[in-house]
Amino acid sequence: AQGASTPAQGALKEQRKVVISITRADVGLEDQAIKYDVFNSVKNGKKMRIGYIKFPSFYMDYSGDENDPKSKRSSRDFLAALLNLKKQGVDGIVVDLRGNPGGALPEAVKTAGYLIKSGSVLQVKSSEEVVSFDDDDPEIRYNGPVVVLIDKLSASASEIFAGAIRDYKRGLIIGST
Repeated sequence: AQGASTPAQGALKEQRKVVISITRADVGLEDQAIKYDVFNSVKNGKKMRIGYIKFPSFYMDYSGDENDPKSKRSSRDFLAALLNLKKQGVDGIVVDLRGNPGGALPEAVKTAGYLIKSGSVLQVKSSEEVVSFDDDDPEIRYNGPVVVLIDKLSASASEIFAGAIRDYKRGLIIGST
């Protein structure tokens, strides 16, 4: 019999809409935090200490004040790693940006500024104007050899950082183009 409904179809007609609230989980900045270590190597019979900094993203706590020491910022963590490695007497530093999707542009500019004297890190040109993102701090926090590792997943702020290191001839960029 066409048009007749089965008991299952009748039950479907009586169902009501249900609203389910979904709360997004907080992603901790600790998972993205910079990690660093020192590796010992021997080249031509000479012992070398190489500092390694894994830089998963350019992060910042947007809810915190920039001057608040409790506010998480990749530039602050990078500087702490850099100074610690320098204190340990490393002969060179490898900054690993592989898989780094970028993040906060101001953090990339500030971080690059620790390795260059001062100057423009990025310029954005539009039909009306040129906006320059500069490092105004003339102090170089580490002036030894630098290698930056990149891959096809290094993007955005990572490209800005690597570009500044290349443009100021502060280091060697290794990886995919």
